[in-house]
Amino acid sequence: SPPNDGKLLAALVAGLDDESPQVRGAAAAGIAARPEGAEPALGRLRALLQDDDFDVRYGAASAIWSVSRKATGLLPVLIEALDRFEGIELASVARLLTVIGPPAAAATPGLVHALGRIEPMRHFTTGREIHEALVSIGPSADLALPVIEAAVRFGLTGGLLHWMVLTTITIGARIGFAG
Repeated sequence: SPPNDGKLLAALVAGLDDESPQVRGAAAAGIAARPEGAEPALGRLRALLQDDDFDVRYGAASAIWSVSRKATGLLPVLIEALDRFEGIELASVARLLTVIGPPAAAATPGLVHALGRIEPMRHFTTGREIHEALVSIGPSADLALPVIEAAVRFGLTGGLLHWMVLTTITIGARIGFAG
């Protein structure tokens, strides 16, 4: 993306304090899209992680990641997004968790739950993005395998169970399990 000029960045930072959640959310999304030079806004963005409006919290989390590439404090919002979002928005959260990698291990149950909500054949790309996040996170077996076992116990079948098997194989390969 093109770099921020001073006026654009100043307007976006000012928007973070607007009374309208739509303006605050749009300002955070603007910073996420053009993060260059926005380091001074990190404190304000971190404060917005506690905003009453979810879209503002999610925009702030995205902007913080774009500016700092540090996941500290972002996981509660990203995990909440896994429950709230569907389709391309859900895939976007999964892609972000893929980039964060192992520090996002706490999102594993939310990713598996999100995988259970989609129709794998209809939402193949979203399922693939979730699977990639699980692979990238590489959660420990003591966290991932019980979640997958519970999904099987609850009767997951068909395409969803297929995704679970792929995830199990991938996690098993990462931890050195030979079946």
